[in-house]
Amino acid sequence: MARGLVRKISLTGILLGSFLLLNISPALASTQSDIENSLICPACFAESMSVAACQDSTAQQIKEEIRQKLALGQTKVEIIKTYVDQYGEGILTSPPKKGFNLMAWVIPFLGIMMGGTLIYLALSRWVKVPSVKKSHAKTKPGALDDYYEARVEEEFKKYL
Repeated sequence: MARGLVRKISLTGILLGSFLLLNISPALASTQSDIENSLICPACFAESMSVAACQDSTAQQIKEEIRQKLALGQTKVEIIKTYVDQYGEGILTSPPKKGFNLMAWVIPFLGIMMGGTLIYLALSRWVKVPSVKKSHAKTKPGALDDYYEARVEEEFKKYL
């Protein structure tokens, strides 16, 4: 009877221990998902499919390796660095934000800003209000008004 009780307790302990080892905490699951989405499956380089989206056996193997490395306490950066060292930067779904790759992040925004500036300049030139000619600016205010007013009066007299 004592043996049966010891067996039950040890079996329960083993089951609980294995359940805890196999069960990944939500934080680790989130980290695993982030890592899987950060890497391209080596078998799917042509399609640039992430490890998370790929159903290939290679992707399944990488998912298992990531889970094991997280269980051993490796960080996200360490795991990604391991795969970059093994396959090169081509395994990353997005280029790192440093060096020459920084241009991939900066150029689109610069292009949008420069395009907006060019459109603004073009529109401001097309819609520009004509400026007063210098010859008109030098005359006395009202001098031209008197001239045109006299002409209008003459035209009225012709038709009235």
